[in-house]
Amino acid sequence: MLLFAANNFLGEKMINFAEENGVEVFVVDLKKYCSDKLKQQCGKNYFLIDSADEESVKKLSSVLAERNINLDFIVFNNYLERLRNTGRKAEIEFSASEWDKLLEEWLLNTYLIFKYLYPFLNKESKSRVIYLNSGRGYTGQNSIESGGNIIEAGLSGALLGVMTSTAREIIPEGVSVNGIALDNNFKEKWPKIRWVMRLWMSGIAEYSCAETIMIS
Repeated sequence: MLLFAANNFLGEKMINFAEENGVEVFVVDLKKYCSDKLKQQCGKNYFLIDSADEESVKKLSSVLAERNINLDFIVFNNYLERLRNTGRKAEIEFSASEWDKLLEEWLLNTYLIFKYLYPFLNKESKSRVIYLNSGRGYTGQNSIESGGNIIEAGLSGALLGVMTSTAREIIPEGVSVNGIALDNNFKEKWPKIRWVMRLWMSGIAEYSCAETIMIS
C-alpha cells in the first residue's frame, strides 16, 4: 500500500492499520512535512518529494521500478488538519496566493502521484484507490460555523471531481476508486474510518466504486 501524506493523525493511524493487516506500507510525504518519527518507523519505505515537482515524483517512480514494487492500494490523505481551527477570521483574511498554494498541494500533488504511480497498481488483483478528505464540499455539513471555511469546502469539492473523473477512466481497467469524507471530530471516528477502509480494501464493497462515504 502506498500512502500519500502521513505526517498527521490519520496518516499514522493508516500506517498502523496496514501493519496490523500484514500490508507493506510505502509512505510519501512532502519534504516540508518530513517526520523523523516516520523515517525511523518506515525506513527505506519512507519517501519525500518536493511539492508540485514533477521531476521529484519521477524519481520516486524510478525507485519503485528498481525495487519491482506492485501496489494493491493507494491512499491519498488530503485532510489538512492545519485548517481545522482557522474559523471565520481565516475566511476573511485568506489571500489569493494562499489559495493557490492549497490548490497546488491538494490537486497537483495528487495528480502527479497518480500519473506516475498508477502503472505500479496491480490491475490483475483489482487494486484500490481511496481518497481521505474533508466532508466540506461533499455535503455542506459542519462547515464555517464548526471551524472550517469556504476555501476548504471548495478544495474538497474539487478533489471530489478529480476522484469521480479518474474513476470513470480506470474502472474498466479493474481499479476501484472511492472516497471517505470526514467531519470535524474525525479523531473520535477512527473506528468507523477503519471499518470502511477494511470494507473497501477487502473487495467486499467493490460494487460501490466511485462513491464517497461521509463519516460523521
